[in-house]
Amino acid sequence: MTRVSSVVVVASILLAAPELYAQGTHFLLEGSAGTAMTDGSDDADWWGIALGYGGKFKGFPLRFYLMGAFDADGFSSTLHGGGSNADRTIDNATLTGGPRIYFPLGRNFRFFVDAMWGAAWTNCDMVVNDLESYTAQDQGYAAKYSAGVQIRLTSWLSLGASVQRVLFWGRDDLAMLPQYASISYDVNSDDQVRFGGSLGVHF
Repeated sequence: MTRVSSVVVVASILLAAPELYAQGTHFLLEGSAGTAMTDGSDDADWWGIALGYGGKFKGFPLRFYLMGAFDADGFSSTLHGGGSNADRTIDNATLTGGPRIYFPLGRNFRFFVDAMWGAAWTNCDMVVNDLESYTAQDQGYAAKYSAGVQIRLTSWLSLGASVQRVLFWGRDDLAMLPQYASISYDVNSDDQVRFGGSLGVHF
């Protein structure tokens, strides 16, 4: 069998899978990971885990889930200003929750959107001119808005891909840290656009 024929066969199986694949489940455990770009053009790595509960109304195609998620990311960058250079490392953790809606695109394909809000914790280590060290541990708030696709491989397993917009606010100590080095800094530049993949277990 040629490679093209194999792809056609696999695609046909996924699109015309047994009705078992479409049977409703109510719980979703999802692990995800990927890369991100901050508004300040810094590269970041992130990972997360989410748990959801939901389903669909009889005769209505959309599925509604209530999700809770823990996500973590980290990145390093260099700030310049006031005749100083500041090398910093930032680690974020968020705990958020909110609704997710699935839109069916076929028996096994779905498009989804979600919106989650919650708390954020940040640790920042900063070294100014390779001499002075500063550390800030701060707590604030985070919002995460996502859109993506999901393919249901079996009745209990799925793969997904998504893009996320993550916003942080209320981290006053973090915003003040660069001022110790007379460096101008926009705390909103740490907001992110994330790209990633996911593996879901349905039960």
